Parts: sequence; structure tokens; C-alpha cells
Amino acid sequence: MSYLKDIQESNEFLKAFIVSLLIAPFWYLSIFLLNHEFYKSTDTSILIVLSCVLSFISVISLGLIILMDGDLKENKDPLLSSISMSAYILVIWKSLLLFITYSIGFLFNSYTYLYYYIIIYFSIHIVAIVIELSSKKKN
Repeated sequence: MSYLKDIQESNEFLKAFIVSLLIAPFWYLSIFLLNHEFYKSTDTSILIVLSCVLSFISVISLGLIILMDGDLKENKDPLLSSISMSAYILVIWKSLLLFITYSIGFLFNSYTYLYYYIIIYFSIHIVAIVIELSSKKKN
């Protein structure tokens, strides 16, 4: 339990970095379930790096979207708190999307490719940016 105590006492950047690593195992599982041939033919270190890169991109992009919303202006460092909040949101979104995608593929025998899954996953970011920019134009 000393690791949790060390994390709590560390600075905000390290906390945001550790929280963003929560999504990497979900990406690794997604690669395994949705593109098993790529999983078997690729080295484990490349899969881990790919999972970490996809998780960092998703956390940073949604963190910036939350920051654009402006709800976190009262914090001393709004970017880091928005990254933590976005990581928690993305864990829920990623697990729900993976469950639905794999269940539909399993039940109806029509599996989704990993590339389409990534497009569906990041489409929420694009929609959020469009909604945020359109609401800022109205104001």
C-alpha cells in the first residue's frame, strides 16, 4: 500500500500520467480481441508501446476538450485535473465500447476490425470538439 501513498503525495503531473496509464491495458485487450492476427505476429513490446501511445493520445485529447469547456478554470492547474477526469471518463467509454463491440461480434458472428474500432472510439472526441466549437461560436 505504500505505492498508493507515494502516488497520493506526488505532484499533479505524475498523478495524471499514472491515471492515463489505466487505459493502456484496455487497448492491449482490444488489440487481442479485435485483431488477433496482428497480436500473434507482433512483438509484445510493440503492442505495449502502441497501447500506451493510443491511451496517451486519447487522454490528452479529451483532457484538452474538457479544458476547452472551461469548467476547471478555478483549479491551480486545470490541464492536469482535466487529464485525470478524462482518463476516468475514457475508462468507462472504452470498456463499454469494447463490451458492446465484442458482444455484437460474438452474438451475430460479424466482428469489427480494430481499425474501425479505433475510428468509432475517437469519433467521440471529434463530436465533442465540433459541439464545443459550435457552442463557442454562438456565444
